Amino acid sequence: MPFDARVGLSALRAFDGRIQDLMTYARDGVVRPCESDLSVRELSFDCKEYARDPGELFDKLNDWGHEAIVIPHGTAWGSYTPPESDWKLQLSENYHDPNYQSLIEIYSGHGNTEPYKRWRSVLYDENGDAICPKPTENYLPGCWQAGIIIEKRCLEEGESSRECNKRAKEARKNYADAGIYGQATVSKEDPKEWLDSNQCQDCFLPAFNLRPKGSAQYILALRNFDPKDTTERFKFGFIGSSDTHSARPGNGYKDINRIDFTDAAGPTESAGFIFGFNEGEGIYGKSTSKDFKGRPPPGPIEVDRIMSYFYTGGLIATHSDERTRESIWRSIKNKEVYATSGPRILLWFDLINGNEGSLPMGSETQLEDNPRFIVRAMDLLNKSQDAQIMPSVLWEKKELNYFVRMNVTTANIRREIERIEVIKILPQKFENENLDNLIIDPWKVFNCDGTEECVITFSDYNFSKDKRDALYYVRAIEKESKAVNANNLRCELDQFGNCIEVNICYGSPLQTPREEDCLANTQERAYPHQYLLITKNTDED
Repeated sequence: MPFDARVGLSALRAFDGRIQDLMTYARDGVVRPCESDLSVRELSFDCKEYARDPGELFDKLNDWGHEAIVIPHGTAWGSYTPPESDWKLQLSENYHDPNYQSLIEIYSGHGNTEPYKRWRSVLYDENGDAICPKPTENYLPGCWQAGIIIEKRCLEEGESSRECNKRAKEARKNYADAGIYGQATVSKEDPKEWLDSNQCQDCFLPAFNLRPKGSAQYILALRNFDPKDTTERFKFGFIGSSDTHSARPGNGYKDINRIDFTDAAGPTESAGFIFGFNEGEGIYGKSTSKDFKGRPPPGPIEVDRIMSYFYTGGLIATHSDERTRESIWRSIKNKEVYATSGPRILLWFDLINGNEGSLPMGSETQLEDNPRFIVRAMDLLNKSQDAQIMPSVLWEKKELNYFVRMNVTTANIRREIERIEVIKILPQKFENENLDNLIIDPWKVFNCDGTEECVITFSDYNFSKDKRDALYYVRAIEKESKAVNANNLRCELDQFGNCIEVNICYGSPLQTPREEDCLANTQERAYPHQYLLITKNTDED
């Protein structure tokens, strides 16, 4: 475990002897990296095997020869992803192997990485120099807010408007240059000063500091036009996951116990607050240029605000013939899967008029006629009445309490599916084609009739006329329900809809009570694997 990670973890419980023992174990248990130029079976037993990039990972998996699935996750999570990160760089045979990498995580306890957005947190000129973009509808860049913070402080110190405007511009540049560490360029900052900057304001349970060029929609729209490269597209199926770091599976079954069921955490003693940026060096009314290219800064990055972007987890659903390990593995390998944001939503999405007859979701086929689809969705029985359970032979009471906090319920009603949304994506037709108009979200919306099962059919009457490939997927969206952190930073808005004050849902019980689940209304959903339809008469000219 890196030194910086040990410092951050020990800050959560600075005087807990168990944490100190863990830190000692992490220090003493360091294992040297394996040599990189040896076959996997020639490696010594006392080294740790690493892959420096996806290509090396696939080479090692091929060398081992075992069945495996590689699933990219957190692809748009900005906590550790640089602003300039672009999944286009991985669309090559050097970094992608569809035999292993066939699925992508679209939702987890770290948020929703589905949506593509046109805004950017930082722009870059032809020389690679960072530029801070202006705010747009539903997005406030963090670099822009850095300028606002510094300008306000500067004016409070009695400096002239001209000087403060100059400092604001400098602050925006410093923040943009610092990449994911922009927060560190503003000293003694209060996390509330950042308002909702860098956050997607119109997304369903968004990932923190969302990076649009890592979103699932962006990835699916990409195409490789290198004639010498065998990898043309990413053809991923969708899955959801819990992705908590406490080994608690399926924790999205109920939105309760925020501190236990999400990754939210924070200092339990006041001494833990000494590890961070809010007491960093620098002049209060002036930004400080930072260069962390060699080594990241000490302490966690934006550790306060990110706590409002931890959720109970999602699920992977499979269309398996049997409830056996072998059958489930086979369905995952065949991409007969879909994702949910937590609820156990049942979902079918079929192409009715394929050349081979009806085809299930995840299919790829050539088609001359306009496609016709049928979608069926329903929720499993809603769990509404508390029930007492007794420890079994396999489960001790202590284990049950850890996993579900003894909160188990009986089922008697279904949660209603309110609507079905259809998303259409047109993969790029020529090199560097702008993706902004290729991702149509939503393309169609169908309201359900309030019955237990929602069934809709639709067709694309422009498919054969447009003469270009297309892919389709749907979202089955429930009626409103409460969810942990659904309102994220809990902004107070002005008359124009701008955030003027936040109420952060902290991870530390010293700041937000442990019993506070920060619930708000949202609409849970399921995402099936998409169809890729390739028109037989595509006109590439």
